[in-house]
Amino acid sequence: AEGLATEEDYPYTSGRGVTGKCNDNFSVVEGTNIASWKYATPACTTRKCEDQDEDTLASTVSTVAPPSICVNAESWQDYTTGVLTSKSCGGNGYYALDHCVQLIGYNGISGDDGYWIVSHQLLMTVALTV
Repeated sequence: AEGLATEEDYPYTSGRGVTGKCNDNFSVVEGTNIASWKYATPACTTRKCEDQDEDTLASTVSTVAPPSICVNAESWQDYTTGVLTSKSCGGNGYYALDHCVQLIGYNGISGDDGYWIVSHQLLMTVALTV
């Protein structure tokens, strides 16, 4: 990718019952070119992704920048409010990840009450349990 597309060139259509298609012919928004990138934590490339380095990921969010992450968003269609549990989100393997979002924060990452805060175009802000 060379940068971010404009909403005009790459509109969101799914919420209106229209299945979109990938468009590789779009204008790049000035100032959004990607100069370099790296993984916030080691990438998961296996069928099960149950042992990610959440401490490093939390540190990246708070000290470097909000990273882009990929999630299984199949159940997000019915989301209205509250915290989505990892169980309700479905599988977490490499091939189950179907949507990318920006990780913008967290509230404790250890224990049963911790959660990640993500932002994306469809739901604005969502909380996901650790």
